[in-house]
Amino acid sequence: MVVLQETSKGIVVEIKVIPNSPKFKVKTNSFIKVYLTSEPKRGKANKELINMFKKIFGVEVKILSGARTKTKKLLLPGLTKQDFIRGLSKLATKD
Repeated sequence: MVVLQETSKGIVVEIKVIPNSPKFKVKTNSFIKVYLTSEPKRGKANKELINMFKKIFGVEVKILSGARTKTKKLLLPGLTKQDFIRGLSKLATKD
């Protein structure tokens, strides 16, 4: 199930990352999967995730939990649920 919570600080979203993918993409079904081209070593995949989400949503993204796991909780400050859904719909595909 997609975990998307609106807080006073912004949106908190739970995602699953798939590192070492041929290209960056986002898929949605019962949860959000983010395919990253970077390897999960020395924070490379996390940096790619943060940079790509910053480009998509225009905000500094913070990893709240899961910095060393494939399941992560992210904070996107200042966004509403509608902002997040609108940004995600530009590049997400249904699985």
